[in-house]
Amino acid sequence: MSDKIYDGLSMEEMIAYMQSIGLRAELRAGADNIVFSSAAGWRFAVYMLTPAADGRFTSVQFYASHNDRNFTAEDANDWNNQKRFTKARSDREGYPVVVCDAFVNGVTDGYLRGLFTMWEVLMARFMESIGKPGGKIFVRA
Repeated sequence: MSDKIYDGLSMEEMIAYMQSIGLRAELRAGADNIVFSSAAGWRFAVYMLTPAADGRFTSVQFYASHNDRNFTAEDANDWNNQKRFTKARSDREGYPVVVCDAFVNGVTDGYLRGLFTMWEVLMARFMESIGKPGGKIFVRA
């Protein structure tokens, strides 16, 4: 990778970047500003947030959820008290969710690579922490 500096990322740039580091990246009809992917055997979404006038986005949110409702507020609190950079919670339907928010404005290739690596590790650890290692069950993303 080069030392390129990204002043935000367009949808096309995010897809190209993800593909350049070996991740699947796809769009789905009706899901505006969301790139779908998978890593460590789990599906996840990258929400492109904070749009600028030039069509680039200056922040993102990584998002993964599992279809198991045996997740409590205590589980989320335990995760949030022990882990940095990600946050666990239940969604409106009671499913466990893990998210990671990040700025992508004025960042380098190295930063983005580190961000995706960190997400992959922490997402896998989250799924393991809720008793879902291995990524064999559908993840809601």
